[in-house]
Amino acid sequence: MSQSSESTSSSQPIPAKQYLLINALVWLYSIGMLVAAKALVGDVTGLGFVSVALPVGFALVSAFDFIYDRLKEPPPQKKE
Repeated sequence: MSQSSESTSSSQPIPAKQYLLINALVWLYSIGMLVAAKALVGDVTGLGFVSVALPVGFALVSAFDFIYDRLKEPPPQKKE
């Protein structure tokens, strides 16, 4: 991979739609984990907290990353 293709792909912020998609996948994973544990084991003690804390924490970090991507200054362009 050339240096120029890496710098152009990392300098563009990730679209909000992709943040929402990955957060939806994390929520679906957590809900699926809770449902599977309930079906297989029958007891979900403690798993309810994890099933909420994981996606909420991920959403907070995603929101921070989204805001940071929008506020950071773009890297200086190298002239070749």
